[in-house]
Amino acid sequence: MILLFGLAALAILAFWLFRAEKGVFWRWRRARQLTERVRQEDALKHIHRCERYGRRASVDSLAGAIQIPADETVALLAQLQDHELLKVEGDSFQLTAKGREYALHIIRAHRLWERYLADETGYASEAWHDQAEWAEHSLSPDMVDALADELGNPTHDPHGDPIPNAAGH
Repeated sequence: MILLFGLAALAILAFWLFRAEKGVFWRWRRARQLTERVRQEDALKHIHRCERYGRRASVDSLAGAIQIPADETVALLAQLQDHELLKVEGDSFQLTAKGREYALHIIRAHRLWERYLADETGYASEAWHDQAEWAEHSLSPDMVDALADELGNPTHDPHGDPIPNAAGH
């Protein structure tokens, strides 16, 4: 009887942990993948910003910008290079055309969302940036295009920064 109860409890625990799509393991795995994608996207934004202002991005500057240790930053740079988003030569790295396009999509999403919050909602200006930091990672290119259309294709965010168009200009 005790063995039967133990097996039933084990089966329930296994179901709770590994249930397809909804189990703890699968939710943890999705959250981890999202975190990795957010780190990659934030890294692309940082490197783009450095390139735009004529600064050289470094492992230390990137680690500080996305608040992760240097060893994790090196692994992140390797992932970006594997995805052909980044070209690494020694201790120097720069965005590829594909990486620049991806970075501009994230920047465009961020700035359009800030414009949306400023023009269409009651959010205080202090909240725009944090809200846009979250939204930029969840908006698909089609959603960003629809948002731009809805807002009349604005050219600048509420801070005066230029909003890249769909072609990345």
